[in-house]
Amino acid sequence: MRAMLVLLGLFCIVALGCATTTEEKTLTSGPPADVAGTWTGQAGSGTSSAAVTLTLDQKGTDLTGDISFGGFRHMSGPVTGTVTGSSVKLAVATMTFEEWQVNQDTMTGFTPYLGYMRLRRSR
Repeated sequence: MRAMLVLLGLFCIVALGCATTTEEKTLTSGPPADVAGTWTGQAGSGTSSAAVTLTLDQKGTDLTGDISFGGFRHMSGPVTGTVTGSSVKLAVATMTFEEWQVNQDTMTGFTPYLGYMRLRRSR
């Protein structure tokens, strides 16, 4: 009986691991999302928040542009990165941001110091 419980536990762990891998492949597979353009929004909340403006040019999966976090100069400036599926990875000279997600004209993710960020692309 004990061996059966151990095997069941191992099966559950393996199944959970496979499910996570499948979800990650969905976000990072397929053609790169179109992320070119100007994105604006907010990062953070309350007293720890900032207006964000992100302008991106896209050539295939490569991204270049400029990002501005109002009042946070160390997080602002020229930006480079890549897009894979709906996942965006960006960096400025002083830091690399966490992976952000794109869904049509909305980009979301987390930023250092400020937390959750939500941007909308203007057309």
